Amino acid sequence: MDIIKKITLVRHGATEYNDKDLMQGRIDLPLSERGIRQAESLRDLLRERKFDIIYHSPMKRAFQTAEIVNQCHQLDYIPIENFREIHIGDWEGDKFSNVFTKHREVYQKWIVDASVRIPGGESYEDVQGRVKSGVIDILNSDYHDILIFGHAAVNRGILGNMLTMSPDLSRKFRISNCGFSTFLVYENRIRSVKRDDLIPHLFVSLENWNVTTHLENIE
Repeated sequence: MDIIKKITLVRHGATEYNDKDLMQGRIDLPLSERGIRQAESLRDLLRERKFDIIYHSPMKRAFQTAEIVNQCHQLDYIPIENFREIHIGDWEGDKFSNVFTKHREVYQKWIVDASVRIPGGESYEDVQGRVKSGVIDILNSDYHDILIFGHAAVNRGILGNMLTMSPDLSRKFRISNCGFSTFLVYENRIRSVKRDDLIPHLFVSLENWNVTTHLENIE
């Protein structure tokens, strides 16, 4: 089978909240100094790679990471609204340790059940459901070599859709700041498939996941 798309999926570089271990969903922060260095290291690693287009979350940290990597490519950007990070409601801006202490019961349910919603926010199941339309748009596009810049929960949701995993399974994959993953999409020989039913009829291979070797010397 011929490879019809190669999709490189990137999590944004670190922000001040990532550096301080604070919970961050819809809070729209730029990259920290460390996050900028991470993005520059990824830029240098991907300098010689060929890409056709960049899809990205409209949030600052994702787009800033995309801009830095794109310094070597000068590609067009396509924002996808549904690629915004998970809405973590009442937990926004709090320390992980505080959330576990103050909201122990709901946190314990949320961490093991992808359908449980954060108070005032979303569940992982919600995220994987809403990113599906963006994944379908990308798979139906005419672009071959694609860069996507997203977030931890969003990228897990993209993984789940690409490989037809349940949210309970896809949420278990570790994703580091400025780590990247690669999907290979093979030719779909079924020509009569409707647009919204496309994913189950594609053969998608995960070539690598959460590559971080370029970040080893960044503190």
